[in-house]
Amino acid sequence: MVKEGLPFVIIPLLIAAGFAVFGWWIFAGLFVGLALFMAFFFRDPRRTIPTEVDIIVSAADGKVTCIEDRENGKFVSVFLSPIDVHINRAPITGKVIKIELFQGKKAPATSN
Repeated sequence: MVKEGLPFVIIPLLIAAGFAVFGWWIFAGLFVGLALFMAFFFRDPRRTIPTEVDIIVSAADGKVTCIEDRENGKFVSVFLSPIDVHINRAPITGKVIKIELFQGKKAPATSN
């Protein structure tokens, strides 16, 4: 599990322990279930990366919903369902030269 997910697992477990102390087992069970889901959500399984030259590996698990040519190059959209691993990786070797935030609007995860 990635370290960023620890608070999302530990806090529900502490709440579950508090409910268990008072014998409120249903609520304790619900929070243990929430902690287990969060541990599943923030998992980071090992990946075997292909060693072939000139290939690009997907940056994320999920379903490729769109591949198209755009003004600045290729656009690839990958939809992550709640059961997919929510970790983004670098699909090619490179160097980050600029980080820029573009304010957007709330749209369905399936839209491009």
